[in-house]
Amino acid sequence: MAAVPKTPVDKIRVSLTTNAQQPKDSNGESFLFIGGREFRINQTDHGDKQPGKGDVVTLGEGSTAVDPTFHDPQKPYGTAEPLIEDLDKYPVWLRFDPVDGKDNWHLDRALVEVFAKGALRHEAWSDALPRVT
Repeated sequence: MAAVPKTPVDKIRVSLTTNAQQPKDSNGESFLFIGGREFRINQTDHGDKQPGKGDVVTLGEGSTAVDPTFHDPQKPYGTAEPLIEDLDKYPVWLRFDPVDGKDNWHLDRALVEVFAKGALRHEAWSDALPRVT
């Protein structure tokens, strides 16, 4: 029996909404783990988190992330590229790595959309998230 071809991910779009009570000038790196791989989802080198701000970060086609080549789901890094059919095999999470002990991130909402062949194929979202520090 012939193997069924799998569908590689070509784009991941992450929409993040920071709480209005977020302390100003809180800096750190933000990461998304999905499909067995971690991606840096910052749009700037310093990862500035601003109160009440919404950010949309795209990885892969049309990337808006810092270091887009390294954080491209279409390019394998260590393991094979993420596949739509394998997304449910792994947990999905966000991680914040603060610059120092006073930095934190009050994240209100996150939406992760995964695309293959130009079409939305998978979504993960959360409202009323706990504070990430």
